Amino acid sequence: LTLKTYYKTTATSTTDSFNDSSKIVSQSGTQLSAGSLILGDDGLGGYVSSGSVRSITVTPSLLSAWTTASTSLVIPSGTSVRVQVIDSSGSTIPDSQLPGNSAGFSSSSIDLSGISTTTYPTLALRADISTNDSSQTPSINLWSINALTGPTPVPNVSLTLSGTKTVGSTGAGAPILKNVLTTT
Repeated sequence: LTLKTYYKTTATSTTDSFNDSSKIVSQSGTQLSAGSLILGDDGLGGYVSSGSVRSITVTPSLLSAWTTASTSLVIPSGTSVRVQVIDSSGSTIPDSQLPGNSAGFSSSSIDLSGISTTTYPTLALRADISTNDSSQTPSINLWSINALTGPTPVPNVSLTLSGTKTVGSTGAGAPILKNVLTTT
């Protein structure tokens, strides 16, 4: 008989609120401004027409399931933000695993539950942002990748296993059990 004890699965999140570039692997035509990622300055008092950004990779320990990618986007008229989920090599997760991913998402929540944790133990986010009006820029204020991790093994748990058969009783009348096993 082998018994193992575990802590329950827990929700984990890796979030970038764009206060600095520590969770950005690469960016082009974009800049950080007041806790947001926006299009870069065109040198004429406006914004460049397009840019891109890529997050750090996320590889949760004891990954049980991917859950969601969350975003906080501001998309004025004439602008666009398209977020894609990518793997550790930078390849877009195929639509067979994440329908609609090849076109990109502009919604606040992306359901990642269909992505295989075995095939894709590491994920990242990539976004392409653009504008048709150099006086307007979309912004990404926050994005995150969320997952369930665990169960986590619990070491050194005390356990007492007792059988129900008795081999007699003590002088005080308490039963003496045939099998009692105590371990840590």
